[in-house]
Amino acid sequence: MSDFDKEAEREKLRKRFQEEEKKRKSAEQMSELLLKGATMTNKHCSECGNPIFRMNGQEFCPNCQGNPEENQKEKEIQEEEEKNPIQITGETTIKEMEDAELSTQTEQPYSESDEEQTVEIADTDLEEGYKALVQALNTHAKHAASTSDPRKAKEHLEAANEAADTLGTLKQTQK
Repeated sequence: MSDFDKEAEREKLRKRFQEEEKKRKSAEQMSELLLKGATMTNKHCSECGNPIFRMNGQEFCPNCQGNPEENQKEKEIQEEEEKNPIQITGETTIKEMEDAELSTQTEQPYSESDEEQTVEIADTDLEEGYKALVQALNTHAKHAASTSDPRKAKEHLEAANEAADTLGTLKQTQK
């Protein structure tokens, strides 16, 4: 009479609960790192997609313990940029922008109601903000082009679009 399979439904719920438990543990681990003084960077792990943290001068992924500096794709992109720097404005190249210091950011721990992360920039210097936006735009565009995961590509393209919109607004305010 009833096509409802209790055992199949229980199995679905078990799987969903296990996935949510992994997410909770990951968020809890990130919160603990923030409380211990680690800084959440604007970079994400290419292996698992979680944010990269910086503590005691070392960058790492708290989930898979990956070191973004050892990531082969990023090395290839950096080598390509060093060989062929793209001119952004007058004399500013991507390499120079990467060398420019980005100000410290603070992030709130992840909560399910907080889908977007916010970044607070301490220094309000327009030139540094401009350089950071151009760097974010280029980085996200390259990551979108190099990833095979459509979801990640879409996320990177949205971030690049947001950076481009902000750059446009910044240019209008400078006029």
